[in-house]
Amino acid sequence: MNQNHPASRPAKPTAPNPGFDLASIYFVLFRHWKLLVVFAVISVVSAAVAYVRIKPTYTSEAELIVKYVEERKAFAPNPQDSQVMSTDNRGENIMNSEVEIFKSFDLALEVAELIGPEKVLAKLGGGTNRISAAVSIRGGTKVEPLRKSNIMLVSFTHPDAELVQTILTRLIEVYKNRHKEIHRSLGPMDDIIKRQRDALRLALSDTESELLKVQTNNGILSIEESKRALTERISRLSEQVATAEAQLAEARMEATTAGWLPVAGTNTAAVGTNAAATKPITAATPPSTNTDIATVPTPPAAAIPPETLDAFKAAKSEVELLERREKDLLKQYTEIHPAARRVRTMLTDARSQLAKLETNNPGIRVAAALTASTTPGLGVSTNPASPSTGVLMAGTFQGAQHASNVLAGLEAKLANLKTRYRESRIAADELVNAETKLVDLRRTKEAQEKHFLYYQSTLDQVSVDEALGPGKVRGINDIQRPSVPIVDQKLRLKFTLGSLLIPFLLALAFAFSNEMILDRTIKRPSEMETRTGVPLFVSIPNKPLPSMENGARRLSLPTSSTKQLPAGSSLGTRDDEDLRTEAAETASITPPATLEATELDPFFETLRDRLVAFFDKNNMTHKPKLVAITGCHSKAGVTTVVAGLASSLSNCGDGNVLVVDMKSEGGAVQHFFRGKQQVGLMDVLDESRRSEAQVQENLYVVSEQDLHGSLPKILHKRFAGLVPKLKLSNYDYIIFDLPPMSQTSIAPRVARFMDMMLIVAEAEKTHSELVRQSARMLSENGANVGAVLNRTRNHIPQRFSHELT
Repeated sequence: MNQNHPASRPAKPTAPNPGFDLASIYFVLFRHWKLLVVFAVISVVSAAVAYVRIKPTYTSEAELIVKYVEERKAFAPNPQDSQVMSTDNRGENIMNSEVEIFKSFDLALEVAELIGPEKVLAKLGGGTNRISAAVSIRGGTKVEPLRKSNIMLVSFTHPDAELVQTILTRLIEVYKNRHKEIHRSLGPMDDIIKRQRDALRLALSDTESELLKVQTNNGILSIEESKRALTERISRLSEQVATAEAQLAEARMEATTAGWLPVAGTNTAAVGTNAAATKPITAATPPSTNTDIATVPTPPAAAIPPETLDAFKAAKSEVELLERREKDLLKQYTEIHPAARRVRTMLTDARSQLAKLETNNPGIRVAAALTASTTPGLGVSTNPASPSTGVLMAGTFQGAQHASNVLAGLEAKLANLKTRYRESRIAADELVNAETKLVDLRRTKEAQEKHFLYYQSTLDQVSVDEALGPGKVRGINDIQRPSVPIVDQKLRLKFTLGSLLIPFLLALAFAFSNEMILDRTIKRPSEMETRTGVPLFVSIPNKPLPSMENGARRLSLPTSSTKQLPAGSSLGTRDDEDLRTEAAETASITPPATLEATELDPFFETLRDRLVAFFDKNNMTHKPKLVAITGCHSKAGVTTVVAGLASSLSNCGDGNVLVVDMKSEGGAVQHFFRGKQQVGLMDVLDESRRSEAQVQENLYVVSEQDLHGSLPKILHKRFAGLVPKLKLSNYDYIIFDLPPMSQTSIAPRVARFMDMMLIVAEAEKTHSELVRQSARMLSENGANVGAVLNRTRNHIPQRFSHELT
C-alpha cells in the first residue's frame, strides 16, 4: 500500500506546453482531410466559374517624362516667384504629386464627361451615371513612377477594346491641363492682376514726374557730380577765406610795423573801408610842405644780407606748402596715418628753421615783404596771393596811401569770399534735402517698376501658355503615346486564382485554428505529457471487440438458471451506464457466461507490464498493491480499463486479483460475474465466502455499497478501517473502480491510500485542462498519478506518423 513504499512519485503536472511541429501539421491535415477535400472541390468549381464569367480586359499603355515642374507663385513678386524644380533623384515628392494629380477623381470625372458615361459603362452593365463612369475610369487607371527616374508609366484597362486607347489619350490631355492649372494658371486672379498692373502704371508715371521736377528745380543732373563739385567749391573757398584772412592780418601787421598805420589801440576801428583806412594813415603822417621822403621812417632792410632773405622766403614757402599738404592728407586719412605723420614732422622742422631765421634776423619778415616782387614805380606786389601784397616801398607818401587801399581791397575780397562760402553751404544743404527726396522717389520707382514688370510678365506668360493650346505643357513630354489595346488576363487570372485559393485557405485556417486554439482536447498520446505534464502509461486505440459468433476465445464456466446478458454485450461495445442500468433492473446481478479475448488484450497487457515495472522500479514489493482507476467524465471507459487490467493481471498467474466497484450507481463489472449472488468487500475478505466473488481463476469481483445501492456516507473512515484487513489479505492486486473526478468525488479522498492512481482520458473528448486539474488534485493528496488515453484514433498513415502504435 501507499504507506509501505518510498515516496518516489511522478512529477507534479505542470502548465501546458503545446508544440507545433511537423507531426502536428500531419495530424491536422489527415484528421480534417474530408473537410479539406470538400473545400478543395468548392475551390476548383468556383475558380472555373470565375474564369468563365469574368471576361478578358484590354490595356493601353503610355509613358510620360517629367523633366521639370515650373511652379508659379502669384502675389509674390520676387526673384523666386517662379521656381523651376527638377525631378532628379531627390525629387520623389514631385513625382508622387504628379501621380496623385493623374489619379484624382476630378480628372476621371472630366474624362467621363468628355467620352460619355453611356460609352464607358456599355460593357460594364450599362447606365448613364457619370459618377459610376468616373469610378470605373479611375479604377482602371494605373500610374507608376519608374524608380530612380523621372518617367511615369501610365496604363488604362477596360473591357471595351475600342475605348481603351481613346480614354487613355483623353486622360493624358486632361492631366496636362490640370497640371498647368495647378502649377501655372492664375484662374480667377487674372482680372485682379490686370487691375494691379494698370494701377502700378499710373503710380509709376506720377513718381517719374515728381522725380524730374525735383531734379529740374535744383538743377541736378547727377547727385554724385553735384556733391563733388560743391564739396570742392566749399573746400576751395574755405582755403581762400583762410588765406585772405592771413594776408589781411599780415598786411596790417607789416603796415603797422612800417609806421603807415597807427599803433594798435589808437584808431583801429576804421580799418574796414577804403575811406576809413585813409584817415589813420594820413593822420599818422605829419603834414609837410615838401615831398621829402626822408621824413618817413625807413625799415632796416639794408642791414639783412640778400642770401638770408632768400633763405627766409624759401623756408616760408616750404611751411605754406607743407601746411596745405597736411590739410589734403587729413581729408583722406587720420592723424596717425604714416603719410600724415611724415608731413607733420617735416612741417615741424620747417617751422623751426623759419622761427630761427626770424630770431637771428629781427625785421626779416618786413624786409622780405619789401624786397618781394614789386611793381616798378609803385612799390606794391601785383600778385594778390603773395603774403607781401599791399606792402609799400618805404620812403614815399604815396606808399602809405597805397597801403591803405590795399588793406581795403583785402577786406573786400575777404567779405566776398565769405559770402560765396555761405552761399555754397546753403546750396549744399539744399542738395542734401534734394538727395533725400530723390532717393525716396527712386526707391519708390524701383519698387513700382518691379511690381509692374512682375504682373506684366505674369500676364505675358499666361498668354504664352494659352497660345500653346490644350494638352501642351512645358516640362512634360510623351515618350510613348497610348498604345493599341492588348489583351490583359491579369484581372481574370487574379479572380480565378483567388477563387481557387481562398476557400481552401479558409478551410486550412479553420482546421489549424480549431486544433491549435479552439479545441484543447487531448487527441494524441504525445499531447498527454506536453499539455498536462502527466506521464502516460498506455494509449488504447478505438477498436470494437469482435462478437462471440466470430469464434472468439471462451471461458468454460458452470451455468445456472440466471438471466444472461445478451450476446455481444461485451466491454467496448456498450456504454457502462447502459450496462449498469440494465443490471439494476434485476434483483440479482446476472453476469455473462463467457469472457472474450479481444484485440485490446495486448494494450491491457502493456498497461500491466508498465505498472509492474513502475512498482519494481520504486521497490514496492509489498502485497497487496492498491491501484485505483478514475476518469475525467462518466464515459471515459474506466470500467473497460479496470476489466482489461484485472483480467491481464489475473492471467499472468502470479496471484489473486480483487476488483472493487466503488461507483455510486451500483453493480459490479458484469463481465466477471457468474450467476451467483453478489457479495461485498467485507464478504470477500472472509475466506469462507471468497469463492462466491470468483469470476475466473485468480480473479474476484465485489461491489462496495450498502443495501440501498449507494456508497456509505462515512466511506473515508470505513475505508481507513479496512486498510489493515486489506494489508493482511492474500491478494496480490486490489483494483478500485472509482467514479469520475469532480469536486465531490471520492477519488481524491482515497488517493493517499493507493499505490497508483490512473486517470483515464478519452481521446478527442477529454479537455487537457480537466486532466491537469485532476492530476493536481490527486498529487496534492500524495498519490502516484499516471494516465491512460482511451479510444485513440490514428488519422495519420503509418509512413507519416510520428507516434508509436
